[in-house]
Amino acid sequence: MIATGSAWAIFKPEMSDTSSSIEEVLIVDSTEGSSASSTAGASSDVAPVEYRNLDQVFKAIKSYGRYQLFIFLTVQWACFPMAANSAAGFFSLGGLKPDYHCHDQNNIFTITADEISTNSTQACFMVKSCSNLTTTNAWYSMYEEYEWVCAPDYVRSSVASFLPFATMIGYSIAGHFSDYFGRKWLVIAGFGINLFCGFAQSFTPSWEFYIAITVLSSIAGPVYFGSSFALMVESVNSKYRMIQGFAFQWSVGYILAGISAYLTGNWRTHLLVMNCVGVPALIAMFFLQESPRFLIQRGKYAKAAASINRIARFNNIKGMYFDARDMMQLQIQNNAAIPKKKKHYTVVHLFANKKLTLYAISQILCGIAMNIIGSVMFYNIQDLSGNPLMNVSLMGALRLWTPFAAVLLENGSTRFGRKTLMVSTQTFVCICFTAMFFVDLINNRELFHVAGTALALAGYVVESSLVWIAYKLYTTELFPTVIRAIALSTFSTTSLLGSVLAPQMIYLKKYWHPLPYCGAAITAALAALMAALFLPETKFVALPDTIHEAKNKTVSQATKNKLLITDSNKKSSEEPLI
Repeated sequence: MIATGSAWAIFKPEMSDTSSSIEEVLIVDSTEGSSASSTAGASSDVAPVEYRNLDQVFKAIKSYGRYQLFIFLTVQWACFPMAANSAAGFFSLGGLKPDYHCHDQNNIFTITADEISTNSTQACFMVKSCSNLTTTNAWYSMYEEYEWVCAPDYVRSSVASFLPFATMIGYSIAGHFSDYFGRKWLVIAGFGINLFCGFAQSFTPSWEFYIAITVLSSIAGPVYFGSSFALMVESVNSKYRMIQGFAFQWSVGYILAGISAYLTGNWRTHLLVMNCVGVPALIAMFFLQESPRFLIQRGKYAKAAASINRIARFNNIKGMYFDARDMMQLQIQNNAAIPKKKKHYTVVHLFANKKLTLYAISQILCGIAMNIIGSVMFYNIQDLSGNPLMNVSLMGALRLWTPFAAVLLENGSTRFGRKTLMVSTQTFVCICFTAMFFVDLINNRELFHVAGTALALAGYVVESSLVWIAYKLYTTELFPTVIRAIALSTFSTTSLLGSVLAPQMIYLKKYWHPLPYCGAAITAALAALMAALFLPETKFVALPDTIHEAKNKTVSQATKNKLLITDSNKKSSEEPLI
């Protein structure tokens, strides 16, 4: 690497008869105003410092600069149409039941949405007997357009439980594709297909065609999520991984989704408008850079150096240049030697040793709990107090504070790390849904409906924001680079078991109404217990690149304290964001 201004690099190649190796890459800080040099004798009053990992490289080219902000905003923008498509789904806002009003001369009646849920067979008979029928609903939903009032109750819940299996297919291939083809182009392909499916759904001529498009979207979505999250956290200094993780929050997306549904008043128009909003994000994705970590692990050192250099230029860092030898040296630092034969990794390697196995089980249970809680809230949206469309916006608005709270906890406390965040928030969610369970068990909607809604919203907000980011960060920080994308995709796949179970809970609530909240409370409790027993603290610890590093990644309390104190002391002199 050759740098000018404040730093330069010194290479000391050592040649042999058959091969050459790089002995060290040294970065020498120069005094202000001194000229750059590429020789060891350029300055004699400074001590060399060695780059040992990519975190140090990212710090040299600005830990959090314009590029990191650009990728954050791009991913956040992409959340707008995806949140809107999800909220308008056939088992959520798309499935809102209207109140039916019959104005026949000798047959005047009104059937409410609650009455339809209680006895859909009788409701269907009454609706079919009326010739002068009107409806009242929050918006024109798929339920109303396709006349699901006369469809068997189990049909929609069965289809909703089937769709996660299509998503599992996507997650099962996403990690392997991402670890083979790279992150960037799978990000573009995954999001592009989802955008196409959103437009197609708005013009679908039938319920069957809508489901076919939804299946395609369910397969493509995981390709985007798995590769984009890996790209995000692998393109920033470890100190800012939590900040980048919040780019995937759908808070603003849900706010816009609820407002769009309210203003358009029609599920088709809503999908068309919100997917048009996502087009600029797709264009911006072409300007993203491939993950340097991925390129180094694949042995593509020249491309990794080019990616780092483009990020440095984007961050307005001048006079610093990396080449393939720098990237090779980082590989040597991490692996002690460059492997002659690349190893092929699969999901089996997530259970390569006892530590990784316990981490994997804990993450699997946490993912299931998150999906059950999220699905219970959206599939049960009409059971909450207030306007369902505005409740969706409220779900987003109530989560806006959580990124700021998490960042303050991350940087303002020397003791509040990943484990404390995970265990405390998951316990809070368990308490909320346990209380909601007893509120629903009392079965007094007039007295406790608003209180129950508030409890459910509080639990959902914490689960879908603070627990979610802790879950994603743990997956990224516990599992090494060689299987990181596989871990993200695998745990997202297993979490879909929650999405399979939740629709059945909603269907069975006609027999025992508190069942969905009972299931949410139990899974949250189990997830909190597993995290407390088996997950370590990973705050401020560099990302592992190999399975060997992950296995031996044991940080003593003294080392933790040293890391935390050191980071705290550096805050006053830390380079500003952007």
